[in-house]
Amino acid sequence: MGQFSERRWNAAVKKVLAGQYAVIGIRARMPDFPKQQIWLTLHVNPPGGDELLISGTVEVMCSVSCFRHFAADPQKVEALLQFGNRAWNGVDGGPAYGYGNLAISPPRVDVMQWMKAPIGTPFPIQAPAERVHAIPIACVGEVDSHLEQLYVNDRGIKGAFWANYLSAVHVGMAGGEQQIRAQLPGLRIEGLNHGGLLVVATDSPLPDDTEDNRRRFLRVHAALQPAFLSREETSERWRPMLGCFYRERVSVIP
Repeated sequence: MGQFSERRWNAAVKKVLAGQYAVIGIRARMPDFPKQQIWLTLHVNPPGGDELLISGTVEVMCSVSCFRHFAADPQKVEALLQFGNRAWNGVDGGPAYGYGNLAISPPRVDVMQWMKAPIGTPFPIQAPAERVHAIPIACVGEVDSHLEQLYVNDRGIKGAFWANYLSAVHVGMAGGEQQIRAQLPGLRIEGLNHGGLLVVATDSPLPDDTEDNRRRFLRVHAALQPAFLSREETSERWRPMLGCFYRERVSVIP
C-alpha cells in the first residue's frame, strides 16, 4: 500500500518471486480526469504452508473512458494483446483460460435485506440485459470466483469475446486448431505456448456496430461454442452473468 515508486515496485517483485507476497495491485488515474482509471492485479499462490490455494490470476482492467483512448490507438491495443501473450506464455505448465472483453461489475447485493425476505425468495442477481450492440459483455467479479474451479479443471470457457486465450484442452473441445482456423478465415489467430491459441474477433476492442463486426462475433461464438461451459455445470443464478451470447443457439450470418 502506498504511493507508487520504482523502488517500491522492485521490492514487491522480489517478494512475489520469493513467495512472500500473494497479491499485488497497482491502480492509476489521470489527475485531470479522475474517472479514467487503470489497474493491474497479480494474484499468485505462494509455495509452502497449509493454506487452501486458489486459482492465480493476472488482470488488467480500466474504466471505459480510459479504454476509449487505448482502443483509438492500434499500438496500445497491440500492447494489451502482447501483455496477455507474455502472461500466458510465462506460466509454468500453462494457464487454464484467459479472455479480454468489455465487462460490467454488478453492484453488490444487500445480503442483510435479502435475508429479511420471505423464505424461498431467489437471491437477486444484477445481470446485464442482452444488448443489441455487436460487442459481447459479461459480468466480472463474484461470478468468476465461483467458476474458477471449472476453468482450471478444463470443464469449459466463459463465452466468446473480443480476445480469447484458449488452453490446449479448450482448443480440442472446439474441434482443434485446424478446424478453428477453417471456421474463422480472416480473423487473427495465433499459437501460444503449452498448445494454447489466441483468437481475436476484431481489430479494435471497441468496434463499430456494423454488420461485418456482428458477423465476426457470431462466427467466433459458433466456432468456440463447443468449448463453452454447459448449462448443467452453471446454475440459473450465474448463467445470466456469463455474457450476452452465452450458450444460446444463434444463426451465423454467412
